[in-house]
Amino acid sequence: MRTPHRTRALRSRSPAILLASCLGLAVAGIAADAAAPPETEPPATEQAPAGQAQNASDCRPISPHGSLANPRPGDLFMRAGTSTCDQAEVEVAADAITGVFTVSFDVRYPAALVKYAGFTVGPLLQRAPLGTAPLCLVQEATPGTLQVTMTRFAPDKAVAAQAMETLLVLRFARVAAGSGDVDFNLDPSSPVAEKIVDDAGSAVAARFGPGHGLKLTVYQR
Repeated sequence: MRTPHRTRALRSRSPAILLASCLGLAVAGIAADAAAPPETEPPATEQAPAGQAQNASDCRPISPHGSLANPRPGDLFMRAGTSTCDQAEVEVAADAITGVFTVSFDVRYPAALVKYAGFTVGPLLQRAPLGTAPLCLVQEATPGTLQVTMTRFAPDKAVAAQAMETLLVLRFARVAAGSGDVDFNLDPSSPVAEKIVDDAGSAVAARFGPGHGLKLTVYQR
């Protein structure tokens, strides 16, 4: 049988034992929390500004469609180049034409739909050997009409288009929606005659039309 003195001693130590036990559990919990990796939030997903995807899907590039389905040797014709929603390139190409030194022609285009925005000389007249860069003049006499003259310079020789090779690239920018024709102006009253001349000054046989241009469609934005 326990003596009263021993019982009081055990009872007096009980709160200290309980406090030590609680402190031990708390320390263990703190250690476990420190060992566990910190919680992280998933990275935010970047989103395009409202309406951006819709605008991109609504954008339809300007559509040029060549009128000459099957070019033949001797044809000078127009074909589609690179197009965006606001600009279109029209390539003037030659199919198997020999003796190309000087070229002149005029172009009509739908000024209510597009405006002339510049040009780039194609690789045909720049073919090596080349001592002097070829000259290209594009003049817009009135909206809807372009007058073009291109030439190499002596002692550089005439060149030959082995297949369908680009002579000139014309750029047009959007004005309004609709469809219209871009073509050579074969009207006899035209101020520029459609012709090709070799390095000896002789005319080279070539066909500029009829129907060697293209249809240009500008879509509503």
